[in-house]
Amino acid sequence: MFRFSRFVAALVLVSAIAPFTAAAVSLSPFPQGFGVSDSNSIGGSWVENDGGSGGTERRAAGSGNDSASPAGGAFALADGDGGWFCHSVNAVGYQLLQMSYYWRGDNDAEGSDQGLVQYKTSGTCGGAGTWNTLQTHDLSIDSSWTTQSVFSLPGAIDNSTFLVRFFSDSGNSNEDFRIDEVSITGTALDVTPPSVIQVSASAPVD
Repeated sequence: MFRFSRFVAALVLVSAIAPFTAAAVSLSPFPQGFGVSDSNSIGGSWVENDGGSGGTERRAAGSGNDSASPAGGAFALADGDGGWFCHSVNAVGYQLLQMSYYWRGDNDAEGSDQGLVQYKTSGTCGGAGTWNTLQTHDLSIDSSWTTQSVFSLPGAIDNSTFLVRFFSDSGNSNEDFRIDEVSITGTALDVTPPSVIQVSASAPVD
């Protein structure tokens, strides 16, 4: 009969799975800045609609309300009185979606004038369908650019395609909604966690 001085086993097998969290990645074509120069249209693959009369556009940094955002360069402007710009988002294969951006209002706006950030899951940017509001901003807050901290998008739009829109819900064409550096991120659905780690050790035997 064998005697074991310190162990009662010849082989110890330890299995463990290390904690694992998949990293968030930017969904193409985000993050989206808006270049450095003026243009009568926002450009890229953005769809836009003019509001009252000024026109939704890309505007180079200037002075006053048009000073540069923290990202610098030009920014997108949704013309007051109903102007908007919109982009499709392909989040198929991704979950835990998050969004952030910089925004600024207008010194002509009143407290009832709002900048809305919205999404919808069907239709086109300019077509029928219900827009759901993600964030509401008071356009009379215009003394400086505001950083919209990262926030989570509804889980219902994980692993799907949808539209996102920036809309100037104001009563006058010069009460504009300014946006820059739009970021949308997600975490891949099909990330495989690390393999099981196995550690074996032989025990001393007397």
